[in-house]
Amino acid sequence: MALFYAPVKPISQQTCEYLVLEMHGGAEFAVICTDEDGNNLIFTNKQDAEEEASNCQEGLVVEV
Repeated sequence: MALFYAPVKPISQQTCEYLVLEMHGGAEFAVICTDEDGNNLIFTNKQDAEEEASNCQEGLVVEV
């Protein structure tokens, strides 16, 4: 059986987005960082995501 991968977006038009996870005692207790209204924070700039992660007790940047 042959497996193949078909990208959802063409690579030439791919944009990276980043989420920041705040770890609370390990990965099983991680939560996505949100704004004041409870909306997930989604960053298009990795540097901004890393800055947000540095404000967390134990932050992790994840590319989506």
